[in-house]
Amino acid sequence: MGGQVFIGDVVLEGDSILVSNSVRIAGETGKISAGYPTWANDNTLIFTSDHSGYSNPWKFEGGKASPILSQPFKEDFAPPMWSLDMFPYSIVDSAGTQALWTAVKDGRDTFYIVDIGGKNSPQQIDTPFVAIRGLRSLSQTNHEVVFCGQKVDEPENIVQASTSNLQNGSFKVLTEPSAAVKFSKELVSPPRSIALTIPDDGSPLYVVFYGPHNLSYSGSNIPGERPPCVVNVHGGPTEQVGQSLDWKKQYFTTRGWAWLDVNYGGSSGYGRAYVERLDNHWGQVDVEDSILAAKILSQEPYNLIDPKRAVVRGGSAGGFTTLVAISIASDLKFFAAAQSSYGISDLEKLDEFGHKFESHYLHKLIGGTLAEVPEIYKARSPIYHADSIVTPLLILQGEIDKVVPKEQSELIYQSIKERGGVVEYKLYPGEGHGWRQEANMRDALERELGFFSRILGISAVIE
Repeated sequence: MGGQVFIGDVVLEGDSILVSNSVRIAGETGKISAGYPTWANDNTLIFTSDHSGYSNPWKFEGGKASPILSQPFKEDFAPPMWSLDMFPYSIVDSAGTQALWTAVKDGRDTFYIVDIGGKNSPQQIDTPFVAIRGLRSLSQTNHEVVFCGQKVDEPENIVQASTSNLQNGSFKVLTEPSAAVKFSKELVSPPRSIALTIPDDGSPLYVVFYGPHNLSYSGSNIPGERPPCVVNVHGGPTEQVGQSLDWKKQYFTTRGWAWLDVNYGGSSGYGRAYVERLDNHWGQVDVEDSILAAKILSQEPYNLIDPKRAVVRGGSAGGFTTLVAISIASDLKFFAAAQSSYGISDLEKLDEFGHKFESHYLHKLIGGTLAEVPEIYKARSPIYHADSIVTPLLILQGEIDKVVPKEQSELIYQSIKERGGVVEYKLYPGEGHGWRQEANMRDALERELGFFSRILGISAVIE
C-alpha cells in the first residue's frame, strides 16, 4: 500500500531519458495508494487514489490534485497495480473529457461512464460481464472501446462497445469460444456472493458460494444431507477471487461438491480498510477467516455445507494459508483434508529468495523484516510445525519452481511420512510456479478430486 504518482520534465538526450523537477502529486507511503496515471489531454492527468478509503478516480490540473467524483463511492475503481499494462479505465473522447471506468461492486466488475470535469454524476452501465480486463480505447471519435470480458457461464471473449449505446446493452463479441469447449449453460453452477458477519466484531467477511449442480442428479436419499465442500483460498495474498466462469470449480460442482471462494481479510476490491486487515497478520487473518467462513455456512441460517466434509486447498500464497490451517491454526482438525499446490512453507526462505518486485511486500504482511522479527517468521512458517499436521494432505509441486523451491514441499512431505501420516506428493517435471502443460493440468485436477474423494469415502467420477 502507498503507491505514489509523480509528474516531472522529461528530456531525451542521445540514448538517455532524463527526468527533472519531479513532484509527487498523489499517494503517501503506507497510508494512501495512488496509481494508473494517464494524460486525458494536454492539461489534465487522471489517476486513481484511495484517499477516501476506496480507490476512486482523481485528476491533476491547474497545479492541483482533486477527486473527480463529487462524492466518494464506496467501490474500488482500480485493482492493486500489479502491472503497468492493465488499466481499469479508458479515455473515450478526443477532448479527454470522458472516461469509461471499471469498478468492483458486490465482487463483480461493472462499468461507469465518468465525466472527468466532474459536473455530471457517474453513470453506471449494466453489463453481462462479471470480469473485465484489458480495457482499451479503439476509436475516440466514435467513443469505442475494446476489452476482455467474461460471464458467469461463458469463457472469456474480446468485446467491442461504444459508450454512445452502452445503455442499450450493445456489446459486440469479436471472438467466439473454441468448438472444443462447447457445453450447455444449464450445467453451470452460478456464483452466489455472500457477505458474512464476523461474530467477534461484526465486520464483514466476503465469500462466493457455488452449490453442487448436475442435471443428472435427482437428489440425496439421506434426509438432511448437505454436500461436501471445497474451501478455496486465493493467492496473492492481496488478490481477489471473482465470479467469472472457472472450469475447475465447475468440475467439482458437477460431481456433487460445493465450492467456497473465501475473499478473506486482505483481499482487494472491498476498500483499503479490508486490505489492511492482513497487515502484520498474514498467516492469521486469512487462515481464521477461511475456517470461519466454512463454519458459518454450515450453520443456521445457511446450512449449505457439511462441516465434517469440508476440505481446504490453495496454491502459492493460498497454499501457505492451507498449510497454516492444518499446522498452526486455532482449529487444526476442522478440515477433513487439504491440498497445497506449490505452497509456501518457509517464510524465511521466501524473504531471502523472493523476486525484486515483491522485495518489501512480505515485510508489511508479517510486521517487519526478517532481521527485525525473526521469531514471527519462524512462528508462522508451516515448515517448523509440520509435526502438528494430522490432516490428510496432498502436495503438488513444480520441479523447477524458483518462487517456492521443491525442497519446501519435500520437507513437509517427509515430516508427515516419517510419522506415519496420510500424505501424497506429486512432482511435475519441467513445471515452475504453476502448471503450463496440459497433461499436468489434467493430472493435478483429477488427482485432487480423487484424493479428496478417497479421504471422505466418496465415489469419485473423474471423467
